[in-house]
Amino acid sequence: MEQSYPVSIPIDPKVQLYKATNDKLPIDQNLYQQMIGTFMYLVTCTYPNLAFCVCYFFQFFSYPLDIHHTTVKRVFRYIFGTHSYILIYPCSSTIKLEGFSDASFANCLDTCRSYTGYVFQLGKRTIY
Repeated sequence: MEQSYPVSIPIDPKVQLYKATNDKLPIDQNLYQQMIGTFMYLVTCTYPNLAFCVCYFFQFFSYPLDIHHTTVKRVFRYIFGTHSYILIYPCSSTIKLEGFSDASFANCLDTCRSYTGYVFQLGKRTIY
């Protein structure tokens, strides 16, 4: 992954993931689970913006396909490209807590359920 190109967003919005059927060959389940475990550690320590990715990839935890593995590797490319970013709270900004939420309408291809997300900002800086 060190030779890969960094990306600016963790998940490509054009890629639609779906649960596998029995006619498709799964990839190494253990490797996929280790990669998701790495994301879980990063979410609790330094990358709270990856929480959606972890929840999204957990849907395919038991039977991952090659497309799932490729999408997970894209998140690693995102981390590689943003590992030097820091969050700065300037002294001159007004400290105000704001929250926003959004949902997709029946975006899950398997269950037709919606995805919901939220973000909180403190002084115009995104926090978890």
